[in-house]
Amino acid sequence: MLKFSAVAVCFAMLTLNSIAQVDTVPQKRFNHFVGLQANELLKQILNLSDDATEIQNPFLLTYAIESTKIGFGLHIGIGYDYTKTLDKDPVNRETKVNDFNYRVGIEKRFGIGKRFFTSVSFDYVGGNKLDKTFSVSVTNLGSFVDSSVTTTSEKTVSSGFGPRASLGFHISDHVILSTEASYYFTKHNKKENIQITDTQTDIFGGTPPVISTSNDNQETETTDFNMAIPIVLYLTIKF
Repeated sequence: MLKFSAVAVCFAMLTLNSIAQVDTVPQKRFNHFVGLQANELLKQILNLSDDATEIQNPFLLTYAIESTKIGFGLHIGIGYDYTKTLDKDPVNRETKVNDFNYRVGIEKRFGIGKRFFTSVSFDYVGGNKLDKTFSVSVTNLGSFVDSSVTTTSEKTVSSGFGPRASLGFHISDHVILSTEASYYFTKHNKKENIQITDTQTDIFGGTPPVISTSNDNQETETTDFNMAIPIVLYLTIKF
């Protein structure tokens, strides 16, 4: 009888210990998704023919965090482009363009079978584009040399909102290929400044240089509804 009681006590202790271990295993509360715009990468991997289709989606990198309990989450997308162009003929001209875009939205995902899913969201979008051009021209007028320096600056600030829908396919449990369509209302405010400094110099030194400057400022506002069709492809890692 004593032997049976000892066995029962040991069994009860092992059972309670197993239950305690199960209870201490943390439940996953959130899924994380990191996506990269991968049209050109997939084109090279799959050896697809080159086409002239331009990707209008400026959000190169995305991140989303989703609640495993309710399926709602936060979505963030960013994109940055930098371009520098230098022309030397017929005038020296240097152009720099900085273009930054972002979006933040509330997203809801729905499963479609084992491999497919769809999501809908409502996003706030914004952007900041700075375009600067610096050019120098020199003209020999015989006894005078005319040099002109022109600096042009364009700054465009954008903001808007709208819905977005995505369709994705699970290549594996942690790798997803997806596309999306959006319809954003966006307002753009562009400020432009053109400054010109013109200098006429007497090559014989008989008269002092004559310097004249002009400064022109303009500001315009535009609005648009822009629909992005599902051309962009995102390669996403889930963890």
